[in-house]
Amino acid sequence: MAPLFTGYFFGFGKNPAGGAGAPGVNYYEASGGDTTATYSSGGKKYKYHKYTSTGSGNFVISQMATPGDSREDIDWLIIGGGGAGGSQHTGGGGAGGMRSNFDEGPGGPGGPTSPDNSVTTDMTPGTAPMTVPLSVGAGANSLAANQGGPAGSPGSDSQIAWPSGTIVSEGGGGGGSWINYATGGDGGSGGGSGYAQSGGEGNKDTSPLHSGSSKPEQGWDGGNGSPGPTAHGGGGGGGAGAAGGNAGGSTNGNSEAGAGGVGKQNQITGSGVQYAGGGGGGAFPANNQYGAGGAGGGGNGGGQGTPGLQGG
Repeated sequence: MAPLFTGYFFGFGKNPAGGAGAPGVNYYEASGGDTTATYSSGGKKYKYHKYTSTGSGNFVISQMATPGDSREDIDWLIIGGGGAGGSQHTGGGGAGGMRSNFDEGPGGPGGPTSPDNSVTTDMTPGTAPMTVPLSVGAGANSLAANQGGPAGSPGSDSQIAWPSGTIVSEGGGGGGSWINYATGGDGGSGGGSGYAQSGGEGNKDTSPLHSGSSKPEQGWDGGNGSPGPTAHGGGGGGGAGAAGGNAGGSTNGNSEAGAGGVGKQNQITGSGVQYAGGGGGGAFPANNQYGAGGAGGGGNGGGQGTPGLQGG
């Protein structure tokens, strides 16, 4: 599942806003999500809404903050569904794209510390109640063992439609195939490849109509497969925090699959949590070294006879 969070300041009183003692609201009230919780930071109270059930939903704002108050901004973190790995000693699935306007910023090589401010979440008082539609993208289903080496499928996109614009986090790219020598799939983070092929690219659209087109920063590329003529190690899927590892080895006796790229930490829930790790590559034979999943939810790769696993 792909988490989607919203976080904002809330309070239990009202501050004067001038003008005949008119009260000014300095907090939000909202509902929605599979989980809600509160925490304090810097003398302020915050509440976050976490959406993990895949499919469509709503974030409903019932009360707005006063204009000009810095606490009227709503923070968000959106992660696409992870891509699936291939079925036999192939590439690991790429993590779903990670975008956020929180301080740590989005995933990908160009967004290590810069918040994603492509849309504004300054809500206008007087427009409540407001319903903000969203959808949580599903991770691609893992393939069964020994299915003849098909490539993994991409994950589904997650999105939230703010009044000022829609934010989309792309699904992760699927792991490349061994049988068909397919490269890793493009996506929020790229899928790792089967042997002798290149990993998929991160920050790319996975939809059939626009596949391969560039998207905002959200993830890293997948790793390359083993370069040797008979080695069968798959590359690791890319993560939000780093590219998937390249596979090594030159023969089927020393194949070494690539590790999944690590995810990225975000503190929107009040403490640092790692999200969107890439899946580890698979290796052949089974006694060779498979790739470890990237921290942040990436699954470990497997040896011969094991199914591919998805990115986080």
